[in-house]
Amino acid sequence: MKNVTTPTQKENGFGIVPLLILLVVVVLVALGGLTVWHHHNTKQATLNSSSTSSKTQVTTKKSPTAMGGQIPSGWKWYEDNRLGFKFAYPDSWKIPEQPFMVATTGGEQGWTVSASPIVRQNGDPDISFSSYPANASIRDVDAGTTDMKLQDITTNDKNMSFTLVGTVDDSSQVAKANGLYASRCWPRNCTPKLTNGRFLSIDAGPANNDCSARTYCPTTLNTDGENYSIFINILKTITSL
Repeated sequence: MKNVTTPTQKENGFGIVPLLILLVVVVLVALGGLTVWHHHNTKQATLNSSSTSSKTQVTTKKSPTAMGGQIPSGWKWYEDNRLGFKFAYPDSWKIPEQPFMVATTGGEQGWTVSASPIVRQNGDPDISFSSYPANASIRDVDAGTTDMKLQDITTNDKNMSFTLVGTVDDSSQVAKANGLYASRCWPRNCTPKLTNGRFLSIDAGPANNDCSARTYCPTTLNTDGENYSIFINILKTITSL
């Protein structure tokens, strides 16, 4: 009798190999997919973190303060480091492009700048600001016998304050000043000081369109005019540099 291999045994032995190969392929594909998924998620998390960080930097970045503070619409700042302070003024006023040099009686160098209305009416104030070093030989003096207090001013310069003092030619006409100056120790005459230590002398005289050159034409300040109100607001914007 011949030994005969049954078909069932041959087929079963041959069929296990493909199954094992298929199983290995499935496992490898699964592992590859898991690796790709993990890499993708890690990359996405990194991108999200970077995006969040970028957004956070933009949000927390502070906007620069516009010109040092709030000023009325249509006003702008005048600033020169030689003066040691800045102030704001409206478009209806004019200021020379450069301050000019002055000196105290002791020889200390200072700087002066002026401001005035473009269209001046008689009695409108012309301002003169003079700034001197903190160690300048500027002394307090007695106020004049015909000087009078006009009003107190508080500025933006960390609440630096002073008194506007009017000067008159005739003590019987105290209601009308023909000039004014600022004092920080009224009833005496003391030059105001900025918070940076510099002296700041402030003077104003009345405009007179009827006065010819080289002629003394006394007039009085119009303290009720619009430009006088602007002058007061200019003083309030004074700020140390």
